[in-house]
Amino acid sequence: MITLPNSELHVSPLCLGGNVFGWSADVNNSEQVLDHFVGKGGNFIDTADMYSQWVEGHSGGESESSIGNWQKKRVNRNSVVIATKVAKLNSRPGLSPENIIAACDDSLNRLQTDYIDLYYAHERSVKLRLRISLLHDYSNPSRYLNAWDMPVILPARIITIFWNVILKIL
Repeated sequence: MITLPNSELHVSPLCLGGNVFGWSADVNNSEQVLDHFVGKGGNFIDTADMYSQWVEGHSGGESESSIGNWQKKRVNRNSVVIATKVAKLNSRPGLSPENIIAACDDSLNRLQTDYIDLYYAHERSVKLRLRISLLHDYSNPSRYLNAWDMPVILPARIITIFWNVILKIL
């Protein structure tokens, strides 16, 4: 395990991308992949609110729902680190403070949890640093905060960690 810088999050060196869960991987296959990943020592799972809205008949949130159902059945929420993203879901686009809060609540419901370990912005935004400061006092139970171009992870109630930070660690 590695510890994400400036955090207390201990993650496996490999993060499992969940964009296929609830789409090209059905419930059974998704659960088998998740079980195998965790069984081999993985604990870091990535998803997004928009996964898999591009599939005909889907509206987004399918991956989060699959992961939420799986972790609820396995009663393993405290042993996995779940990362999800905001900004690209057609029904909740952008990074306005109101949208981030509403989208985070939606993600919490789909993930069937009361906290998100890592909450990413799914796009770059010059105004994001200002929005982060607005969200710092929001009482939603996410664990850390960062912006796309910020080099460190900051303790906060909402976190936004971006791929460039994680890829440097891995």
